[in-house]
Amino acid sequence: MLHRLVYLSRAPERLHHRMAFVLTKIERSAQRNNANLGVTGALIYANGVYVQALEGPRSAVSATFQAVQNDDRHQRLEVIAAGNAEERLFPARPMLVARPGPEDAGLLAQFCPAGRLDAADLSGDALQALLIFYASRADRPPLALAS
Repeated sequence: MLHRLVYLSRAPERLHHRMAFVLTKIERSAQRNNANLGVTGALIYANGVYVQALEGPRSAVSATFQAVQNDDRHQRLEVIAAGNAEERLFPARPMLVARPGPEDAGLLAQFCPAGRLDAADLSGDALQALLIFYASRADRPPLALAS
């Protein structure tokens, strides 16, 4: 059975000034590791907050999430939604990593009432919709991909 987990975490302040580099490293390691485990997903980073969806076999998603919990690039993790899924929402690649730029503020505000990623303001459905939206735009501007 396919399993999906959506979580939110915060980047330590010491990393904020070099997030392009950090996100590139996360994307490369996630693509390599997730492909081996059969995990796909998407990660968005904005204003010090990561939102990520992981999907695949339950044991693989659990192992991947355990690795994230042990990763010092993530703090104060909050599981927003978890459960069985009938199909993958992010089948195209092991991990899409996106970083909305200032030009995406209006788009971000459509999903986030306060215009920022914050678990207090968003439901799991809203965060999942935001991830799907950015995944669908991954190959088009104005989304700034970490590369």
